[in-house]
Amino acid sequence: MDIKEARKQIDSIDSVLVTEFEKRLTLIKEIGKYKDEHHLPLIDEERDESIIALHTQNCKDKVLAPYVENYIKTVVSMSNEFLKEHMHKHI
Repeated sequence: MDIKEARKQIDSIDSVLVTEFEKRLTLIKEIGKYKDEHHLPLIDEERDESIIALHTQNCKDKVLAPYVENYIKTVVSMSNEFLKEHMHKHI
């Protein structure tokens, strides 16, 4: 594979990641509404930690595991930040 083809594939993967992240944030809003209606804490640190551990452990290439862990931590952190900001604006 040449560099142009590799970059084309990376661009395609990035597009999928963005689409899926948008879906994730839409679901985060729904979870936020539920938590607000049921007077639950917005952030569930135990769940966050379990998500990070699960995806890190499921990484097939153990050399990549630390990068997967960092990626998932970032996704979870950004999702929590979005949730806090969204709920603050809509309360």
